[in-house]
Amino acid sequence: MRGKTLLFANYSLQRSRQKRSATLTAAPAFPNSTPDLQIAGHKATDKGRSRILRGEPGMNVAVSAKKTPAVEFLDNLTGLIHAGKFKEASEAYKTFEKEHSTADFLILEALPFRLETYIVKKLGSSTAFSIYTLRHPNWAVEAVKAFEDPAGFESFVKELEAEVVKLAGK
Repeated sequence: MRGKTLLFANYSLQRSRQKRSATLTAAPAFPNSTPDLQIAGHKATDKGRSRILRGEPGMNVAVSAKKTPAVEFLDNLTGLIHAGKFKEASEAYKTFEKEHSTADFLILEALPFRLETYIVKKLGSSTAFSIYTLRHPNWAVEAVKAFEDPAGFESFVKELEAEVVKLAGK
């Protein structure tokens, strides 16, 4: 099946000449709507399909998959958090906020998830973190407030880690 298809569309796997191949199919979000982000028809192996969905160069993408400054910063922020550089992460945010004042909300909304992922990976206990969130329902708001102050953010994360370790019984 060839023709115009959507990036991020539903896909179906088909057997063709004893080789797995993917055919992207259009799936508009609303009835009677037309897709606005399209790529040229492409039939590829599973590896090729994933390259298309990631928007890698050379995959005949009609619309550029260029990252926005906020997405690039989130990638950097994730790296800093996973490296345990909390003060640097908060300082980098301050710089980003000055340069991109309208995109800061996107960063602040993603921060709690980045912290959760870091702690769960480090401690290996998602149950302990879930218990912490139930006992501290405003932890995400507190994390965002602490993120505004580099020294305060580092101490907040250390306290958060200590609490979760305590709940995990390690």
